[in-house]
Amino acid sequence: MTTTIPIDQFCSHDVTRPELTAPIYYAGHAYATDGHIAIAVPSPGREDTPDNVYGQRMAKTIAEAHAERFKNPTAPPTDFPRVVWQPCPDCTAKGKPSAGCDWCDGSGNEATPVLRGVLCGNHRIDEYYIEMLELLPKVMWDVSFPYTAQWKDQAIPFTFTGGRGAVMGMRQP
Repeated sequence: MTTTIPIDQFCSHDVTRPELTAPIYYAGHAYATDGHIAIAVPSPGREDTPDNVYGQRMAKTIAEAHAERFKNPTAPPTDFPRVVWQPCPDCTAKGKPSAGCDWCDGSGNEATPVLRGVLCGNHRIDEYYIEMLELLPKVMWDVSFPYTAQWKDQAIPFTFTGGRGAVMGMRQP
């Protein structure tokens, strides 16, 4: 089954990480990530992306998150402070968006800097990534496992109609 999920939206826009700016095909799945959220959808018949160490990493991260931590799935919150986009001050000063802009990666907009994440179960999640999850159909995730400062143990597993993924929580004091 091929999916109609627009996975490109989950790819990075960071020009310094070109290997993450387009979907990666590996072992019958299409993967997309920006380094903080990763999704996988079946993609049978697609040839693997050449030299794709990232496809292997995403497959492993998502599989481990689900095997170790997907025990008590719940729906993500829908009532939380929304990301507010405003014009990028650097690009506004230049009069147009700039591809090399450190603030906005050339989009011309930036998120309100006062957001601090939404506390979900034992984890604090960046509002932007909860909004990204809303782009997917019927998301269920598990945030019941204990918070740990080890990055590899922070990947929060989620499923959606047509695939699965993992999102990183924010570091907590």
